[in-house]
Amino acid sequence: MSKKCPNCGYSEADDAKFCHICGQTLDKVSAESDSFEYDFGSRSEDKKADDFEYDFGAGAQQSTSQSDEFDFGAKEGTVQSGPFAAASYTEERPYVGTTINNSKANKYKREAFSWAIFILFASVLGLILNLTDLSDVQEIQAILPFVYEEYYGMVSTAVNVYYAGIVLLVLLIVASIVLVVFGAKLNKFNFPVQNDDVFGWARKTFIVAIATTVLLGILCIVEIISFINGLRLQAVLEDSDYTFNVVFLVKDFIVLGGMIATTVYCNKLATCKQK
Repeated sequence: MSKKCPNCGYSEADDAKFCHICGQTLDKVSAESDSFEYDFGSRSEDKKADDFEYDFGAGAQQSTSQSDEFDFGAKEGTVQSGPFAAASYTEERPYVGTTINNSKANKYKREAFSWAIFILFASVLGLILNLTDLSDVQEIQAILPFVYEEYYGMVSTAVNVYYAGIVLLVLLIVASIVLVVFGAKLNKFNFPVQNDDVFGWARKTFIVAIATTVLLGILCIVEIISFINGLRLQAVLEDSDYTFNVVFLVKDFIVLGGMIATTVYCNKLATCKQK
């Protein structure tokens, strides 16, 4: 038994649902006997009549319409051009699951990047302000051997903490530049994400954030030593004003707080992937 396509005349098996030549639906076509009484004359006439009148566009459209009935694994949103086109589709990558919601994850990466920029700006500003006192410190350093013994320790400490602060600020600028670069890479991702790259950048940013936090912590210790030493010098030099040291100390603690927050944000982003 076989089915004859009413569109192109091709004979299909009796259980076929569409024509493999033109895509015509064969559901409503009844099976015909495969006897030797086949009318070759009518077949020839039909073929002659269809030689120049066959609508190839309609056949393609009918073929496309069959794809919904013969879904061989096609995914939603793919374009099919024939009954077997679903075998070659491009599968969209699924979103990576996280243990924190997407809005909070996007907030963390934005704030981490903002703090990185602020820390870079504060470090550059601190270095510029410190360098304005370089000539005065060099003069004090030149007369240091002639300073009275009771003042020598305090003056020597002031000079040493000044240079230590300069070195730390230079290191902070380098670390904060790297932090800004990594933070910018991290900030380009938007949750939900479809690959694991965001967690790698979050991990790198977290490591640099730890190093930057350590440098800021050391700088705060140096500033505290400088502040205490300044109070001692103020006791013997009544015309000295160390209000500027207090401003520096407060600034460093604010930056340290922001750096700790940045480290926490990056750690949460680096470890929020669902297992």
